Formats: sequence, structure tokens, C-alpha cells
Amino acid sequence: SGVNRVFLIGQISGKPEWQTINQQRLLCFLLANIEEIKKDGGSYKHSEWHNIKIPPEMLKGDTDLQCGDLLYVQGKLQTRIVYDNGIKLYKTEVFVTSFEKLKFTNESIEIV
Repeated sequence: SGVNRVFLIGQISGKPEWQTINQQRLLCFLLANIEEIKKDGGSYKHSEWHNIKIPPEMLKGDTDLQCGDLLYVQGKLQTRIVYDNGIKLYKTEVFVTSFEKLKFTNESIEIV
């Protein structure tokens, strides 16, 4: 047995959209997290993009997720098979078990 747990902080990229995947309705979007890497006296930014899936029962009535929102996400990784022009591909996604909307204030991050 093992542990399948993901913790991410990042910004929503693009407009969240409802999709039906395996007969389950999910709110889907990309979450970007950017880190600054210092190497050999210089630094550069590295971006990772995560496919996020949130079931509707996790969304409160007043939850409005938009492009640019900062989120703290907990979830688990799931890989599914998709076909693109007849080519079998594996797509890894984060299925959310909890999340919090965050905001920057005076050099700190607060839960909204």
C-alpha cells in the first residue's frame, strides 16, 4: 500500500469549465505554480501546469473560481487513458479532496 496525496498552491489559468468524465460532472481547469530556481549564480522561473478536477459537492453556493485566483489544493493523482487522433495517451490529473481560495495581503497569504 502507498500514499497518493497532492498539495499545491497555484493560480487558476483560463476559465474553469464543467466537463463530464466517466459519467461524473467535474469543474476542470489548469492550475499553474511557478518557482524561482537559483543555479550557478543566476535564477530562472520554472512553471508546472496541473489538470485540476473538482466534484460539484465540494463547491459552496458562493464559490466563484476565476482565472487568476490563488488556490491551495489537496487531492490525489489519477491517470486515465485518452485518445487523440487514434493515439493512446495517458493523462494525469489531480482530483481535489479539499481546497481553499487564497489572497495576497501585505506580503502574506490569507484564506478568503
